[in-house]
Amino acid sequence: MQTDQLEHLREKLRIAQDETRSMQAKTEVLERKLSDSDQQNRELIGVISKKEEALYQTQQRQEDLRAENIRLNQQLESSVLEARRQVDSQKEKALVKVSRTLRQWRFDAEGFVTKIGGNDKMSTCLHGEKKTRGILFLTMPHNRVTAYTKPQRACS
Repeated sequence: MQTDQLEHLREKLRIAQDETRSMQAKTEVLERKLSDSDQQNRELIGVISKKEEALYQTQQRQEDLRAENIRLNQQLESSVLEARRQVDSQKEKALVKVSRTLRQWRFDAEGFVTKIGGNDKMSTCLHGEKKTRGILFLTMPHNRVTAYTKPQRACS
């Protein structure tokens, strides 16, 4: 009886030891899996940190570019306004120059008409608001004006 009990206890001990070894093997496998998962998590955290840093830098670059874009737009608007002012100024100067040239031509033509014996009626037509019919004006080289009379009535 004691031998049977001893055998029975030895069998239980062997079964318990087998279960313990099996549980230890499973525990080791789970510990390796846990270790691998921890390692993967650390790697993923590193990757995420790098991506967050890259995202932050990209957002900073975008803000810098937006600010530069605003500055360049303001500079462009300012340049366009300045260019328009310069164009207007040049137009004004050109108009003044043309006006002076036309007055000089008119003065030269009046002098020419006087030299060729123009009458008072023709002179009045040049100074007044009526159109001159009997005088043709021709531009010559070096902005000289030549006028000659056409055989018609001077003014209407």
